[in-house]
Amino acid sequence: MTVFCRTRARVTVILRVLPLPALLLLGCSGLFNTESFTDTTRSADGTLLLADTERSWADFVDVTNDQVRGEIDGETPPGVDSWLDHWTMRISVIRGRRENPEKYVEYIVDTRSRAGLPELTLRGDF
Repeated sequence: MTVFCRTRARVTVILRVLPLPALLLLGCSGLFNTESFTDTTRSADGTLLLADTERSWADFVDVTNDQVRGEIDGETPPGVDSWLDHWTMRISVIRGRRENPEKYVEYIVDTRSRAGLPELTLRGDF
């Protein structure tokens, strides 16, 4: 911050006083934010689920598209040895923890299919 003052005392006072309101205005906006990081809901049996909201869907689509591009580009999947393991695990989590899970699973299957990737043969009870 550049301050043009004639005396050193005046500069010191200005530099000590000006940043405080600016910090309060900028920094406090997060203190009063009551919006949750993720949207959640409860199933009929009380299980906490990620809600099927516009924001949740947009985040899901972005992540899925990035991961499909990674698979196409031959990148290593996050946290597992193969893309089949990744998608199997991801679909399992979706089915256990998301509202309207089949909407999300269908998006994964359709996006991979449109990209020319092999059909998923899911192992186990997925």
